[in-house]
Amino acid sequence: MPSRLDFDAGREVKGLRVGYFPAWMKENPATDVDRAALETVKKLGMNTVEVTLPDWPYDSLNLILFSGSGGGVRGLTLSGGLDH
Repeated sequence: MPSRLDFDAGREVKGLRVGYFPAWMKENPATDVDRAALETVKKLGMNTVEVTLPDWPYDSLNLILFSGSGGGVRGLTLSGGLDH
């Protein structure tokens, strides 16, 4: 589907919204670098927005995810292109 991204790299970042998962920032694999980046976002005047995910059985999607990604490289796999 044709689309485009309206993005002006010269535009000021102040006021942009940046979503983050607060709980994830307090545990692994988040690092001090990740937490420092979030603080920098705030210092630059961006608005941090706490986001959450619903408590759904995401693990049940692994079969769909892995079979779909396997289908994406099917031609390369069957042609022996991964043998090199």
